[in-house]
Amino acid sequence: ESLSRVNWGSMIHPDEVGRVRDLYLRAARTEVGFAVDVRIRRASDGGYHWHAVQLQPLRDPHGAVVRWLGVASDIEERKQAEDEMRRSERRFRSLAGAVPGFLFATRPDGPCTFANQAFYDFTGAPPGAAEGYGWSAYLHPEDAPRFAREWNLALGEGRPLLAVLRIRGADGVLDRKSTR
Repeated sequence: ESLSRVNWGSMIHPDEVGRVRDLYLRAARTEVGFAVDVRIRRASDGGYHWHAVQLQPLRDPHGAVVRWLGVASDIEERKQAEDEMRRSERRFRSLAGAVPGFLFATRPDGPCTFANQAFYDFTGAPPGAAEGYGWSAYLHPEDAPRFAREWNLALGEGRPLLAVLRIRGADGVLDRKSTR
């Protein structure tokens, strides 16, 4: 059977038919292609696999659309890896939330990407305030230079750092001690 006569709607997961139809109708109206991740039914067993689908217009020398070209690439493994990463992230956040001390995660070059709830509860900082180098605003000014040296050394050596620091609490007091 010619691919041009395939009923694509019957191959797309029922939960996604409307979304893909809307994208296609908009593409036909505007003559602009689109890309979408969508589950497509496999002929072999009727199961669905994720595919990255791209649809682009093919134009004649005058710019008129003469045909639409589509490509679908199986991305099931990528989607499964993304799902596992999300599950792992939820587990990490759950465990990090149970730690009574401050817990931070940083990029290899230093900026903070995560601080646990204990940090926010203690400092009264708004959610996300620790990200980047925002956490440093809560350090005691006398501890900051020493910690910066230790932090930069640990980054350069690619090792974790455990330090005792005075952190400003939500009440504004700067002499509380914390381990980071």
